[in-house]
Amino acid sequence: MRIETTELVRALGAVSQHIPRVINGLLTGQIPSAKQQEFAELLLGLGELLHNHAETSSEPDAGLVLPPATEGRHALREPPDPEPPPAAP
Repeated sequence: MRIETTELVRALGAVSQHIPRVINGLLTGQIPSAKQQEFAELLLGLGELLHNHAETSSEPDAGLVLPPATEGRHALREPPDPEPPPAAP
């Protein structure tokens, strides 16, 4: 494994530890806009690192399946549309 891969995996793991707290903060309205923007910038930077890693990687594909991007959306920056509510019986 390349050193860049190891560092990227560590960074992804570190960020993933903050996600539950960010989710909770968003749901409760307890995370200030500045912190939301700071975390968003962190995610965007991490996304760029992952993108660059993928472009330069000679490692075999691990079979990761991501949701397809739809026109006008970036699959990793925007959540998918919410599921419609179930039909009433």
